[in-house]
Amino acid sequence: MKRIFFAATFTLLLGSACSTSMTSLQTARTMRPGQVQLTAGASVPISSAAVGETIDAAEAIAGRLSDAEARDAPITEAEQRQALETSLALLLFTPGVTTELAGRVGVVDGLDLGFKWAGPLLQVDGKYQLLRQAEHGVDLAVQGSYGYHLGYGASVASSIYPVLDFVQLGDYSQHDLGAGVLLSGEWDDIFGAYLAVRYVASLTSLDADIERVEVATGLAHTEISNTIHHVGGTAGLMVGYKYIYAVAELTVAGVIFDPVVLGERRDLGGVIVTPAIGLLTRFP
Repeated sequence: MKRIFFAATFTLLLGSACSTSMTSLQTARTMRPGQVQLTAGASVPISSAAVGETIDAAEAIAGRLSDAEARDAPITEAEQRQALETSLALLLFTPGVTTELAGRVGVVDGLDLGFKWAGPLLQVDGKYQLLRQAEHGVDLAVQGSYGYHLGYGASVASSIYPVLDFVQLGDYSQHDLGAGVLLSGEWDDIFGAYLAVRYVASLTSLDADIERVEVATGLAHTEISNTIHHVGGTAGLMVGYKYIYAVAELTVAGVIFDPVVLGERRDLGGVIVTPAIGLLTRFP
């Protein structure tokens, strides 16, 4: 139990989460043409797919793999499948502090473009404002985005969870396509509040190899390709004055991830809860 607590704490503090970013850290209001908004923040996505029972299962299967290695005996298909499942969950959804840097620039009235760097994710987006607070009492905007993952991140997890000594993931690719709606209000250049709903489809593929032990199936290599669906909502507040604001928000997202592992479809989805904070500045 102490080891499990240490592992979870260590990866949370030092790891870089690689799950898809669902944070906003912005209101629905678009930048005026030529106006720039810069944001620096941090988020902590915590997935139900990589805590609790998953960590216990990873500990258990690591013990069986170590025993098989010591006896020079093959592992069963069920053990191979469990090793692959837990490794996927840990590497794709391990909690970790993710640094976020973002920027927006107004292009034309009601339209701005943005970028975001969040751990292994690089993202670009466009936001179009449908309603303005001055005329309708609220700001309302729609947003579309594309993101590319440089890797699966969470490299610290590989040194913490023994099961990852036996599973090698390679040829990783993930592309995110997102769409969202933002609703917000800003008052007296001091206070703002916003709500957002967002859907992201993550087109994911990777290879997984069992190493150091023989497998009863004779197939140590498996390819996994699947779309991970994220549907979430965000509530946030910002407080400051005119040019700089402190922002805090909470995002809750459901995840549907059902890859085929060794010929069987497995449910590796769950819920991701992501608190985030940041500093936002606008100029001129």
